[in-house]
Amino acid sequence: MGKDAIWTEVGFNSDDDYSECKGKQYVKRTWYKKFVGVQLCNSLRYKIYLSDSLKGKFYNIGDQRGHGEDHCQFVDSYLDGKTGQMLPSDQLPSKDGYFRAVRQEPVHFGKIGAGTHNTYVHWYECGTTIPGKW
Repeated sequence: MGKDAIWTEVGFNSDDDYSECKGKQYVKRTWYKKFVGVQLCNSLRYKIYLSDSLKGKFYNIGDQRGHGEDHCQFVDSYLDGKTGQMLPSDQLPSKDGYFRAVRQEPVHFGKIGAGTHNTYVHWYECGTTIPGKW
């Protein structure tokens, strides 16, 4: 068995209408002691969410210094990814979510979108296929 955590296909409750991805959902544990959830557009494009529990709500991830390119870290990619439409935070709906400024920084929970400096995006492409090669 490899060192990378295995993705498990599990339906989860996300807070989101703000995603172009409507496919299968996969979840795994992160080194942040959180669960990372992805909803697929296809195996290379997906929306990434975080949650404190498997049964809890999965939230968007805001970025204080960019548009989430470093959020690929949550799917074990060391690349800065491509992301969907990059709107300024004041053009995004205000919602609860996780956020941080830079790769490796622990995430915080609070408001993202309008009224904050935390942007979020429709999708990510991280160069990592999910669920991966079997």
